[in-house]
Amino acid sequence: MYKQKLGSIDSKVKVSVIVFVSLAIVLILTIMGISIRKSTLESSQDALKIKAKDNAEIINDWIINQGFIAETLKNQIKNMDYEQPEEIVKVLADNKASNSDAMEYYICYDHDYEHVNADTGENQVGAAWTSGGADIPIDPTERPWYQSAVSAGYDSFALSDPYVDVVSGKVVVSLSKLVEIEGHEAVILFDIDTTTVLDKLNSIISNPSTESVFLTTAEGMVISHPNPEYLISGDTSTILTDKVKINLASTDVSKFKDYDGKTKYVAIGEVAHTGWKLCIAENISVISNKIRNMLIVPVILGIIIIVISIVYLSALLKKQLAPMNNMKKFINTNIVRDNSKKVFNNEVEEISYLIEVLQNSFIGTIKETRTKTDTIMGDMDSTTDLINVMSMSIVDVSDTIENVTEKTNSQTTSVENISKSTSEITEAISSLTEEASNMSVRSDEIRAKLKNIIPTIIKNKSNAVETINNSRSNLEKAIEESKIIEEIDKVSESIQGIAGQTNLLALNASIEAARAGEAGRGFAVVATEINQLSSDTSNEIDKVKNLTNRVTTAVNSLANESNKILKFLDEIVIKDYDRLESMSNSYREDSEYYSEVSSMLTEKTDRALKDISTVNDALMVISKTQESIFEAMQTASASTQELRASGEDIAGRAKGVLDVTENLKSTVGRFGL
Repeated sequence: MYKQKLGSIDSKVKVSVIVFVSLAIVLILTIMGISIRKSTLESSQDALKIKAKDNAEIINDWIINQGFIAETLKNQIKNMDYEQPEEIVKVLADNKASNSDAMEYYICYDHDYEHVNADTGENQVGAAWTSGGADIPIDPTERPWYQSAVSAGYDSFALSDPYVDVVSGKVVVSLSKLVEIEGHEAVILFDIDTTTVLDKLNSIISNPSTESVFLTTAEGMVISHPNPEYLISGDTSTILTDKVKINLASTDVSKFKDYDGKTKYVAIGEVAHTGWKLCIAENISVISNKIRNMLIVPVILGIIIIVISIVYLSALLKKQLAPMNNMKKFINTNIVRDNSKKVFNNEVEEISYLIEVLQNSFIGTIKETRTKTDTIMGDMDSTTDLINVMSMSIVDVSDTIENVTEKTNSQTTSVENISKSTSEITEAISSLTEEASNMSVRSDEIRAKLKNIIPTIIKNKSNAVETINNSRSNLEKAIEESKIIEEIDKVSESIQGIAGQTNLLALNASIEAARAGEAGRGFAVVATEINQLSSDTSNEIDKVKNLTNRVTTAVNSLANESNKILKFLDEIVIKDYDRLESMSNSYREDSEYYSEVSSMLTEKTDRALKDISTVNDALMVISKTQESIFEAMQTASASTQELRASGEDIAGRAKGVLDVTENLKSTVGRFGL
């Protein structure tokens, strides 16, 4: 036996598994705790933010509702008699009775109204009356709430910052509404005690011990607060940010240390109509308690899982290690027999000892078994060798027959393929013969056509050359004849010279006629006519010269273009005729060559068809011989197959005995002896 219980494999595995499972569960619980804390904190902050926003809207709706009340009251009194304020006061009293949130109603006239104060008996400028009929001797236009109402206009209302009312001594906020009565400006005024606002805020709080709510103006002046020291007193007002470090402009939940020394989360909602800040604060301990309460269940579940895991693993290990305990018991009972006096340090040492005993006990048996299996295997190897020799001989004979049969089949297949090929060759040669015949016919047709075409081409070429030469000669003659225009120019210049001289003579005649006086008048008329005729002649000669210039230009242009045409005919057309004549001669020579080739091809294909016919006859004889050989080989193969099957059966049985012996030897060999 081993000395201590903890020395057992069972105990070591249990301790290791329990420690591992416990660490895993603790890690999971830690991750869950972090996740739960984060989600709980976020959800609590979101709820606080929503609560501040929703309640700021409630306060805003309450203020707007007071504005609706003022609007209703305005509609009631705007058509009343401005000179009868007592009637208006009655309307104020009736409305105040239905509005429990308002401390007092007022109607305030502007400074243009003069009246006698009933209490003092003195004349008074401006006036303010309460819903109870009291006449207050003030000038309302000087008050901030009056000025705010005027700034807001007739369609809206104003709400003042909190202040101490001089009449009641209470901290109030004033709602003022501008109204026009018979062309006069007046203001309706509500005084609302801040305790009313505080009561509405306190109704928001579900747990006063952990939550608080307070209200400030947009500038941070305290309107309502759970700490009385922060409230307005006399002329003293408190700016919240001067007392605690809080960011009133923040839209997220923030953390701050309140006046009572407790750290809190605060969410800020804005009252839209006034810009006031509604702050809801909650102790951090509340959220911490929520997180702690949410973690209790996972922790308890973790402990339960650890306990269940320990119990389950203990049972599982006991079941899994049972075969090892049975092995120890077997060795101690059947081999060691008496192991009660032996003491071990641990269970591993005991198992090592038992394995050593088991190895020493079986070594003799294993060696003896190995010796006998070696003898059996030697005898079986000899028997197997003889059977294998006989089997190999049979296999050789069988293989020889199969090879002959296979070669015979191969030859038969080759003969069939050759026969098939000769048939295909025959068809191809026949087709080739037909094509050769067709080619010969086509060659004859081409030669016949070329025989007619070539003389025509040569004749057309001669005609073209003759036409070109004639055209060139005629063109040169025409160009030469057109030079007569130059003679016309010379004649025109002579006529123009004569006209100039005639003009000069006419001028001289006119001069002489003028000298002759009345006697030379007839001569002067003739001179004038001659002068006019000379001028007309000169003008016509100019026209002739213009025409001759244009004709000369056209003739030169025609000569240039004609030379280009003649050059084209000499260099292009005549050469094309030469190439066409050369091509026609080539076609004629090719057709003669193809005609000779087709005749030769027809002759050779006829000879090939005769040779292939001879080959087909020889293949028929070879095919019949192969069929006879194949039948003989099949008969011999059947006999060798029966002999081979018998040899394989004997070899199979011998191999079975050899395999059994080999397995036994392999089993013994596993002990490594």
